[in-house]
Amino acid sequence: GSSFQFLLPDWEPARIRAFLAGAVGRGVELKWFGADEPQAFTSRYPHWRYAGVQSCPATDRILAGLIDLRLPLTFSPEDAAQIARILRDEALRIGQAEAVAAVETPLIQ
Repeated sequence: GSSFQFLLPDWEPARIRAFLAGAVGRGVELKWFGADEPQAFTSRYPHWRYAGVQSCPATDRILAGLIDLRLPLTFSPEDAAQIARILRDEALRIGQAEAVAAVETPLIQ
């Protein structure tokens, strides 16, 4: 398989968590590089317990909005189009909301 990564630039964590919850509720599992703990391949330098403490504010800003979507090679073009529609719908719904309800980051194994 492979993956597709995209940014939700400058979205606050609560909005990203709501987006992830909405997507998983519609069957699309996503991983977020900005989560407190890594999931799957989303580890980032603060998670690396063996490395010394570092400060990389520009990198942090990007990682805070970076989302990963795993794409099995068995997906058809129609599957990819359906996923794209779901992600667009959720991005518009959550991105345009004045406020979002507090939700936990969905834990996907």
